[in-house]
Amino acid sequence: MLRTVFQQKNSNKLIILGFTLLYLLFPTNNSTIDAYNYAANVKWNHDLFFPHHLIYNIPARIVYSFFQVFGFEIDVLQLMKIINALVAGFVLYVFVRILKRLSFANKTITGLLLISGSSFGFLRFATENEAYILPLFMSVLASYHFLLFINNQRVLQIVLSGMFASLACLFHQIHVFWFVGLLIGLLMYKVETKLIFLFILPGLFIPLVYFLAFRFGNNDFMHTNNFITFVLYDYSYGSARVNFNINNLILGVINLVRSFIQVHGIILILLKKIPVLIVAILFTVFFLLKALLNLKPIIKSRELNRSFLISHLIIFALQFAFSVFAGGNAEFMVMLPILSLLVVAGYVKINYKFYINLGISIFIWNLSFAIIPNYMLDYNNDKRLIEFIEIQADDYFILSEDVLIQNRIYYHTSVPWNKHIIKSPAGYKINGKDQSELCSKIDLLLNANSKVYTDCIDEPIIYNRATYLSANENKDFFKDYLLLKTDSFRTFTGRKYIYKIKK
Repeated sequence: MLRTVFQQKNSNKLIILGFTLLYLLFPTNNSTIDAYNYAANVKWNHDLFFPHHLIYNIPARIVYSFFQVFGFEIDVLQLMKIINALVAGFVLYVFVRILKRLSFANKTITGLLLISGSSFGFLRFATENEAYILPLFMSVLASYHFLLFINNQRVLQIVLSGMFASLACLFHQIHVFWFVGLLIGLLMYKVETKLIFLFILPGLFIPLVYFLAFRFGNNDFMHTNNFITFVLYDYSYGSARVNFNINNLILGVINLVRSFIQVHGIILILLKKIPVLIVAILFTVFFLLKALLNLKPIIKSRELNRSFLISHLIIFALQFAFSVFAGGNAEFMVMLPILSLLVVAGYVKINYKFYINLGISIFIWNLSFAIIPNYMLDYNNDKRLIEFIEIQADDYFILSEDVLIQNRIYYHTSVPWNKHIIKSPAGYKINGKDQSELCSKIDLLLNANSKVYTDCIDEPIIYNRATYLSANENKDFFKDYLLLKTDSFRTFTGRKYIYKIKK
């Protein structure tokens, strides 16, 4: 049956439609810190122009305002997930258009589409309210018009390529590397200086848009009067850092793999609680073996559109390198599956059956261990913790997921920051802060007879990036404090405890 579907003339359009429906029907039920923050920004009309992803909130704010005009109150978080899901479908459509322009056979395109559409990095953000799918759409459009220019030499295509590459940078700063890669491709293609200028011209408006956002935007909580500090806000205030160490490299390699398949400690818990998922592993391995059996022979492909392929190899290298320097950041790798497929398939010809079977294998794995569980389950039961905080509103709370809880409260109440919520010892370490500050803060509160609680003790262990970086930081920090177990509640990953800190 699968073979029949893949052999149909419109098979790729059907696959794109299927993926889009998947993204729409299975949004994550475990939204991230940023997802709640962006939704709160849009809902309460605060900080719409955040520098790192300057215009990401604007489309959602326009749609949300439209519904409000007609008296409809909608869930902003779900609205923004819907927008990302739809745009993800358009990303795949443009990706297929590029592959056709590169003269790939239809069956090869089908295989590459299956891999790209079901890669974990792409699936993850297509079902979440994060700022990575919209800029990717702009970047693939920039690449598409770049390729059209190479094929037909029309000046308009250069202008459109530069325009979409510039828009991508406005949707997220990380896409500056895509802009640079395409510019290098043009220089390698040895086009006239006039055409280089036409490509760069739309990019000259980026500083202007930033200045207008800085001068007139409603940035209520970004207290800076310095334009450069505004542009580099995440780096100026430490929420994003660039450095290199061995941990960054290790995490970078792991997250490169994760951009294709889900690799996370939650998988072990899912297998323990839902043993039937072993069947998914068997099917994954079956199709992976089928793919490997079709891997040979590998022959060199015709180097079609050499400037296009080399420029995208450069983009891949720049994006991956920056992701490593930015702490091995998985979020900055969402574009890597598409980039890698463009480059590898462009330079090496492999049997289309390899791509199709590998795509099915990746799809089964990520559907079973990421998309469906993320949709059906609530891993942390944060609602229960928030209820406890609301009841004890005058008390203080040292939380392992302090910013996530802050943003969830912000989304529902319009209060952007609860001063009674304090970062955990592990959070202090990960953010490069001195834990002695936390000791002083706790002592000050206890001496003032304030009640202080924490959920950082005896937490369910999930092997992830935070666990790797902080190890037993929370447990070691609180070993010298007197702790009284006050409350507990069930989560999918284990029982969560709330302790009261005593003098």
